[in-house]
Amino acid sequence: MRRSWLSTSYLTNEKGVTDIIVYAWGIAISLCVFVLFFISSSFVRQALEVQRIAGGELRDSMRIHNGLTPGTQSFIIRELERRGFDGDKITVTGTPAGANFGTELTASVSYVYDFPIISMLDSAFPNLIGYRPIIIRSEQHAYALGVVR
Repeated sequence: MRRSWLSTSYLTNEKGVTDIIVYAWGIAISLCVFVLFFISSSFVRQALEVQRIAGGELRDSMRIHNGLTPGTQSFIIRELERRGFDGDKITVTGTPAGANFGTELTASVSYVYDFPIISMLDSAFPNLIGYRPIIIRSEQHAYALGVVR
């Protein structure tokens, strides 16, 4: 009876067993790196999207309307929802409309981001990880221009 190649060459000497262990660990580490890269790329994409919308539409609207209007708040939330964000996790705050010309205005767009795999593990093992969601925040500063009254 002929022995298989795996049992004769790898499992009969110590070097072969070591090779199998090293390959298995290499595959496991590569898989972990790939999963972490995939998770972090989603986080970075959403953080950049919040920054882009807050830095563009929000800042321009605040300059024109001398502050943050309810219409601008709802527009920012709708725009982020349209791009795949959860509307219940979005907060838009800032200097209310009606500021005088030249007044410094501030606004903030916040989004509570849950890493999907980590939050799933935390819900399965609540006392093991102690995970808290990360808040993506973009703060914008502008000066009231008083274009529209």
